[in-house]
Amino acid sequence: LVTFAITPRVAWPYLVGFFALGAAYSAPPLRFKTTPFADSVSNGLYILPGAAAYATAAGAHPPLAALAGAWLWTMGMHTFSAIPDIEPDRAAGIRTTATLLGESRTYAYCLGCWTAAAAAFAAVDYRLGALLGVYPVFVVWVATSSVAVDRAYWWFPALNT
Repeated sequence: LVTFAITPRVAWPYLVGFFALGAAYSAPPLRFKTTPFADSVSNGLYILPGAAAYATAAGAHPPLAALAGAWLWTMGMHTFSAIPDIEPDRAAGIRTTATLLGESRTYAYCLGCWTAAAAAFAAVDYRLGALLGVYPVFVVWVATSSVAVDRAYWWFPALNT
C-alpha cells in the first residue's frame, strides 16, 4: 500500500508532459508540427506513457539513459517518416525539420539521432545498444540504395519487432 501511494507522484510528470507536448504539437499558438526541430524534439512525447508505466510499476523513475535513448529514437523515427513529405510540405508552405534540411541532410539527422539513441541505450546495457545499432545501419542503407524512402518506411513494423 505504501508503494501504491507513492507511485502516482512518480508517474504524474510523464503524463503531464505527454498531454502538454501532444497539445503543443498540433494546437496553436505553438503548433510544433510546423516548426523545424520542435516537430522532431516534441515527438519524444510518445515515450512518456511508457515512462509513466515504468514509474508506476517500479515506484521509481526510469533510467535517464533509457529516457534519452527512447527520446532520440522517436526524434529519428518522426523525421525519417517526414522525408517522403518534403516536396508536398514545401509546396503547401509547411515548415518541418525535413523541409528545412532537405533529403540528404535529413538522412544525416536521422543517422545522428539513431546513433545517439544506440549509445544512450548502451549506457543502460550494451545489448540494448547493439540492438538499437540496427537503425543507423538501416538509414545508411536506405540513403545509399535505390529503395524509395516511402517504401522503406513500411518495413518499420518488421524492423521494430
